[in-house]
Amino acid sequence: MKPPLPPLLLALALPATIATAEPALDRCAALAARADEAAGRVKSRPLPEGVAEVESVLDEAAVLGAFEVDGVRLRPRWTKLARAELAEATEPLRVAAVAEFAADRLYETCRHLATPAPAAAAADRARLLEILSRPEYELRARDEGFLLRLLERIRTWLRDVLVTSRQVQSVALSVRTLFLVGACLLAAWLALRLARLTLRRRARARVDPLDGPIVLDDPKRYEARAAQAMSAGDGREAIRLGLLTLLATLERLRLAAPGRTATNREVALHIAERGGSASLSQETRALVDWYDRAWYSLRPVSEAEARDFAAKVTALRARASADARARAEGA
Repeated sequence: MKPPLPPLLLALALPATIATAEPALDRCAALAARADEAAGRVKSRPLPEGVAEVESVLDEAAVLGAFEVDGVRLRPRWTKLARAELAEATEPLRVAAVAEFAADRLYETCRHLATPAPAAAAADRARLLEILSRPEYELRARDEGFLLRLLERIRTWLRDVLVTSRQVQSVALSVRTLFLVGACLLAAWLALRLARLTLRRRARARVDPLDGPIVLDDPKRYEARAAQAMSAGDGREAIRLGLLTLLATLERLRLAAPGRTATNREVALHIAERGGSASLSQETRALVDWYDRAWYSLRPVSEAEARDFAAKVTALRARASADARARAEGA
């Protein structure tokens, strides 16, 4: 618990100060003691009751703002901070911390009210005027006035010379003209660079990715290896080589981009964009969808499924070759 204010400290205050500050001091001391007691009680009380008790202390602390001491109004601004902390309190210990904070600030206010007021300001003002009336300060003021007048004359002379002189005006016009021409040339150069950059991007965009080199091997080799895997009873390897046979064929017919940069489904969707028929694209997508399900499920592929997949691949290859010949004849 905070110790009470020393009686000797209260007795040293000036009579006028005590007369004006006595109501505020009494209220502040009582309120500080109440806040100090609340800080000890709220630790063992339920949270809502503790919050309500500390809020009542803060409400009374705000009333101190109605008191004036030596013409200065007391403004306990710290109550806003305390209310914000109290609103976020989730346990009695934090409420007790807010109460202790309020008690500390109230005790500090009480000590401020009990402190004797300073000597009258009239004597200090007279002393200050006496110091400023000394010769050295008068000379300094004269020097500052002379410098200000000199700077004003220089500014006026420069304004008359630079604004009214025809030669200066002609030079200024020439500088402005050169600056304008330089700005136009810079803008033209930037526009030219931007146009070249745009043309390069468009030229790169017009480059057909299908013009790249073929990456996959000859489809016939994949087909032969698929037949060997099928004869060996390895259905998963057979369908993998069968898919490579189809993709190699599409690469050579320019219906798929070389390099295997797209997924199987994307390859099927891009067939129509490369000039293939929509039905060929749909059949290829259905075939690769079945392949993805069979391959990524990690289940064994039977010989019958492998042979059926190989037959569908052969049919799609023939269909794609026929479409390519039809496009070539039409062109």
